[in-house]
Amino acid sequence: MDWLFQEGLDIPKQSLNAMWSKTFYAGYFTNSLVPGVEIKGHWEPIPLLFMPR
Repeated sequence: MDWLFQEGLDIPKQSLNAMWSKTFYAGYFTNSLVPGVEIKGHWEPIPLLFMPR
């Protein structure tokens, strides 16, 4: 968090938590037509932020 503030970004921790908890950043996506299913995406997840599924 400190490095964000040093770069001039004042983002509340709650906002970061809400953003990074989205499945897209873990390499998965969801669709309302298939509720409750996470589908592996074709992109690399952001490293070190998520535990392996």
